[in-house]
Amino acid sequence: RGFGFLLFADEAVNKKVLEMTGTLTLEGRTLDIKRRDADSTGGRRAQQQPAAVKSKKVFVGRLGDEVDNDDLREHFEQFGTIIDIFMPVDRA
Repeated sequence: RGFGFLLFADEAVNKKVLEMTGTLTLEGRTLDIKRRDADSTGGRRAQQQPAAVKSKKVFVGRLGDEVDNDDLREHFEQFGTIIDIFMPVDRA
């Protein structure tokens, strides 16, 4: 794991969170925040989503192994309403 994606209801929230790159921390780790590329080709889930949804997603990297969806929601809801959280799970 170590990363996830957030989808905020409001594009203004995306911009606000993206501007905070390098300053947000969770459980002692500085998070890597980036806009998810609308034209990136990810897995099946990414290919099934419309480009408008993909472009609103925010990538959150450098997450600790113990961080789960609830932790991300709790940390980022201070900025605005979250529609979806996706964190890939290693099924090995």
